[in-house]
Amino acid sequence: MGNDDRPEGKQGGGGLGARWRDALVRVYGPEREGAIDSLLAFYDEDLQFRDPTQELRGRDAFAKMNRQFLGSVRSVEVTVRDLIEGEGSFFMAWTMRVAARIGPTVTVQGVTHARTRGGKIFEQRDYFDLAGSVLGALPGVSAAYRFVVKKLV
Repeated sequence: MGNDDRPEGKQGGGGLGARWRDALVRVYGPEREGAIDSLLAFYDEDLQFRDPTQELRGRDAFAKMNRQFLGSVRSVEVTVRDLIEGEGSFFMAWTMRVAARIGPTVTVQGVTHARTRGGKIFEQRDYFDLAGSVLGALPGVSAAYRFVVKKLV
């Protein structure tokens, strides 16, 4: 679905989520120099952040995590598939392509749920399958991983 096909007021838009999306794409794109500070401006000082690998409290801890991540990869790029904004929160579906210092490029698909108050994000939860994404980039391993997961569920 292209941007022009999105119902007005439901997806995309010009609200906090859309402005955050634009800042995020700049941070995790080829022209990211200095973009991290513009992204951090969207966050409350007492931010609560959680994803499958970590749980952080505070904008400073979140900034440190992002700077360490960006410094540890050859390249990273985020594309946004959908953004849905509501009163006090937004959801965004995204794809991240990460090339670590060594190894293959990994594609991770995920969803972010952000809760907002006073024009700032105070809680962010990212959902993604890190194991499946990493193992899926390894020839021969992805089929074995899918087989094991299928047997477990």
